[in-house]
Amino acid sequence: MEQFQCKGGKRLTAIREVALKWVVGAKRIAGAKREAGVYDKELQPLQGSAVPRFYGFFKNIIGDLEVGCIVLEWCSGPAIKDTFELNRQRMIAGIALHKAGVRHNKILDPAHYIAVSDGTLRMVGFSSAKTHQCAGTTMLSRDVNGDQKPAKCCSELAALESRFGVDSDRLGREVRLVNRIFPEFDAGFFYSY
Repeated sequence: MEQFQCKGGKRLTAIREVALKWVVGAKRIAGAKREAGVYDKELQPLQGSAVPRFYGFFKNIIGDLEVGCIVLEWCSGPAIKDTFELNRQRMIAGIALHKAGVRHNKILDPAHYIAVSDGTLRMVGFSSAKTHQCAGTTMLSRDVNGDQKPAKCCSELAALESRFGVDSDRLGREVRLVNRIFPEFDAGFFYSY
């Protein structure tokens, strides 16, 4: 977005850079409207930290097509190269989502994390997100007290930790597998070496 003078259209200053998510058709517009609602309600306190700032949802008819557009903060920064820091940031963002009552449903997909210039991540892509009452979880392989699997826990948080948690390296995966600690939550993270 840019601000212009009235006479001659001289550019004064850039207000802010934004990302536009365009969709076409009634079904996709309904999904984008639902996603915008999640940004506007549940994710509102996380805007600018765990998720991009949300500036609005707009829809209109262009020609004979119905189009919708979500306007978000432009997030761009250097990739986080340190694997432990990258995974730590993913955990922070994922836990913040769940505290806000949002289940992402595609939380393991690295494409849903964008690096920002301040060295943090923002989560994006809430088209499949749902609100939920998070049951929480426990550390998966740091079971120093001999606790059993809790009666209730959030499968998405458990999968997030199994993929990106502090012991998600090869040894951590092997410890969980050998001890049969929650392997059903994220079978996809067991790679063959």
